[in-house]
Amino acid sequence: MISGLEIQSLVLGEGTDYTILNARGFESPGVDVAKSPLAGRHGVTVHRVLWRERIIRLELGLRASTVAAHSVLREDLMEAFDLPRNGNTTMELTTSDGKTLQMDVNIANVIDGGFLPGYLTTSRIRIEFIAGDPNIYTQTQNEQNITPPVAGGVTLPTAIPFALATSGGSATIENMGNGISWPTITVYGPAVSAHVRNSTLGVQFNIDTTLTAAQYVEVDPKNQTVLLNGVTNYLQYFSGDWWWLEPNNNSIQYNSEDNHPDSYIKIQWRSAYLGV
Repeated sequence: MISGLEIQSLVLGEGTDYTILNARGFESPGVDVAKSPLAGRHGVTVHRVLWRERIIRLELGLRASTVAAHSVLREDLMEAFDLPRNGNTTMELTTSDGKTLQMDVNIANVIDGGFLPGYLTTSRIRIEFIAGDPNIYTQTQNEQNITPPVAGGVTLPTAIPFALATSGGSATIENMGNGISWPTITVYGPAVSAHVRNSTLGVQFNIDTTLTAAQYVEVDPKNQTVLLNGVTNYLQYFSGDWWWLEPNNNSIQYNSEDNHPDSYIKIQWRSAYLGV
C-alpha cells in the first residue's frame, strides 16, 4: 500500500496537507495478448503475452485552515503535476511496509473533484499518470565490479596432478524485487573480445573488438544501445543476447581473450517490482 509519494519536489501523503485517499495501478501493469481464433473449433491460440504500460490513478484530499491556504495547496499541486511534454518525471514512492521505490511517469488525465459540499477549505482531486515501463524500481542503485579470472599458483613441492586456483571472473548479483531488472553493463579496457555472461539465464553478449586502456563500452540491454566512451555507437561490435536480471540471485561471469588484469566490468542495477 502506498503511504507517500513525491513528484517534482512536492510531497504527498502521511504528514502533509495532501491525504492519499485512494491509490490504484501499483499492483499490475497493462497486458497485451496476441491471439488468433482456431478455425472451426472452440478457443484461441495464444501466441504471446506481454506487460505493457501502467496507469496510476490517485485520489487526493486537500485540507487547510483558511481559504487562502487552501488555494495555495491547489496551486502547488497543479504546478507539481505540470509535467514535461517531451519526457517523463521520476515519481518517488513510499510503501506502508517501508519500501522506497520510484518510477518514471507522465500525466495522463487530471479530473478536478472540486470542493466538498458546504466546505471552502476541503476538496478532492483525482489524477491519472501513465508509466511506459511496467516495473517499479528501488530508489537505491546498486553497483558491482567484476574482474576477469586470474590464475593462481601452487606451493612447491606439491602432489601431481594439481589444479591452478583462480580469482575474479564471476559475481552474484541480487535483484531483490519480483520483476526482471534491466542493468547497465560497462566494459573497461584494456580487453580483447570481452564476454559477459548471465549463467542464470544461460545467455551472454560479446564485444568483438579490442578496447584500449582509455576506452570503455556501455551496454544498455533495455534500450539496446552500445556506446564507446558514452558517445560513439558501437553496436556493430556487439553480438549475443540482451540479457536482464531475474528476481533473486543471478550468476554473472566476465572474461576476455587476454583476461588483462586491469580490465573489469561495472554492473549497475535497481531491484524491480512488477507490483507492490
